[in-house]
Amino acid sequence: MVCGVLLRRGEKSVDNKLVVTGVGLILCTQSHQGIQIMVIREIKEKPLIGKRAGMLSFPLETQEAADEGSVIQTMQRCGREELGIDEPADVADYFPVATEFRLFPEARGYDIVTRYGIAWYVGPPDRSFSSASSEIEVMGWMTIPALLASDLIRVETRPVCEDFLRRLPHLSWG
Repeated sequence: MVCGVLLRRGEKSVDNKLVVTGVGLILCTQSHQGIQIMVIREIKEKPLIGKRAGMLSFPLETQEAADEGSVIQTMQRCGREELGIDEPADVADYFPVATEFRLFPEARGYDIVTRYGIAWYVGPPDRSFSSASSEIEVMGWMTIPALLASDLIRVETRPVCEDFLRRLPHLSWG
């Protein structure tokens, strides 16, 4: 499930599969309920990665060449494209997590790697988030236990959220 070898998008893995890296954005805020993360709902299905309409998750984006292999750049683009965050000052402390997840061994011809990063939302508390993408809709802030209790979550959601929860006590801003 987890591997320590970092390959760039488009490189071939040891078993000659094309590497595709997806990067999740764990955007956090503090509320009376504790730490909450921004959650989206999938509208478009992608059978290769088991994505079905209605699934909940944190925002994820495929790393592109323009991201120059940077998880932080992919996180920032994810915030713009998936959540409509156009004000860089609204998000602080981008922290890319080194852990890699390989959750799609059945994907023929592809080595799909999932990475994620953590960021802290510091913008206006009443801000509304919206996506320009026709593939997702923004659901809003949710605690991780509430997200994980949902009937329909993306395959990446549980392992990434559990990894995040293990790291949370060690984060200086958490």
